[in-house]
Amino acid sequence: CVAGIYVSILSESRGGWIAIPILLTMWLVIQNKKQRYIRLAYAFPLLVVTLLASYFFISIIQHRIDRIFYELANFSNGQADSSIGIRLQLWKAALHLYGNNPLFGVGPDGFAQSMASLSQSGFITPEAAKLGRGEVHSQILASLVGLGIPGLLSILSIYFVPLFMFWKATHSSVNAQRNAGTMGVCLTLGFFLFGLSVETFNIKMIVSFYSLTLAVLLAIAHHKDDAVS
Repeated sequence: CVAGIYVSILSESRGGWIAIPILLTMWLVIQNKKQRYIRLAYAFPLLVVTLLASYFFISIIQHRIDRIFYELANFSNGQADSSIGIRLQLWKAALHLYGNNPLFGVGPDGFAQSMASLSQSGFITPEAAKLGRGEVHSQILASLVGLGIPGLLSILSIYFVPLFMFWKATHSSVNAQRNAGTMGVCLTLGFFLFGLSVETFNIKMIVSFYSLTLAVLLAIAHHKDDAVS
């Protein structure tokens, strides 16, 4: 866990940082139900202090967080070609295209093919259009704009159907099932959070990791053999 957080900090990927406090809070909620509120009462202030200390004493985090406010200020002043600015443009473009094709979307390649016309009309900048030919920078919006309502329902089911199954397993009296359920909740919720700002399933290796880990954890979490312990 510590090694993972350390690598996440070095990666400077803010999408992963957002998930860390949420996943830690979820882990605390899943723990011993009788002591849940006591744990949260102690852990929440500690989490806040840790986050503040991370900002003030870890230069990488401070720099990347400051960039958020700097880029948002620039975006509001018309300087849209920044990391956040381009994402906001692409998300706006995705919602615009979906609004014109609400049922089945524009097709898997429709978003990329629309970049040139959106750039020429001034809806997005040429730089955003260039990057938009690669991805929408949101797994949720990519599924919505590409495949419409069926695409949105499909991607949400990929996250939340197993999440519900794992959540049920966290109430098991069998340690192995409960632990697998906890890991599964973190896996599915983590991928959902990462997918808010990047298309995680565009890379085959990530798809393989998610699906294989999901299958293994579900097999453990819902194994019916009483010998599991």
